[in-house]
Amino acid sequence: MARQYVEGVVVGQGQEPATEHEIETVEAPAGSRQPLVGITGEHPPAPATPGRRRRMRVWLLAKLAFALGVTVLALLHWDAGAALFLGLLALSISGLVDGRVSVVAGLIGIASCPLLIIADQQAWLARSTLVNYYAANAGIITLNGTADQMAVWAYYFLCIGAVAQIARYVRHMVGREKG
Repeated sequence: MARQYVEGVVVGQGQEPATEHEIETVEAPAGSRQPLVGITGEHPPAPATPGRRRRMRVWLLAKLAFALGVTVLALLHWDAGAALFLGLLALSISGLVDGRVSVVAGLIGIASCPLLIIADQQAWLARSTLVNYYAANAGIITLNGTADQMAVWAYYFLCIGAVAQIARYVRHMVGREKG
């Protein structure tokens, strides 16, 4: 059965292509469960053979070992916070974690800073026994100091997200040049 695909969207299911020459009709290989995706001139993805699966598994394990190694080295040389951020950076650069996750974490951190500063100025919150208990257990002296630390962490998350997006772009451009 022949199906038509345009940029990964099946034609005829709500989205029509701009012109007829953008459509590529491809016959699905017998017994294949992989979707056929492509624009004219591109080949459908290669079927997953046992050798290809093994190479991909080894590559995935190599990426995980790299990220784990960076995290352990950072933990040995610095504190847990540095290990967390450097590990996240290694995971993002290697493509195991999407860089947009770091950007969202950074934006949430930026949004929480004013709330922490406002909460620090509220006298009733400072006298709360429950707040003092949890703040003491977390090592927080003032919520204003927490807001400052959150701003620094948000900056780190945003930088990690930007570096991850640059790495993703470079991988994309190298892939275009090869194929």
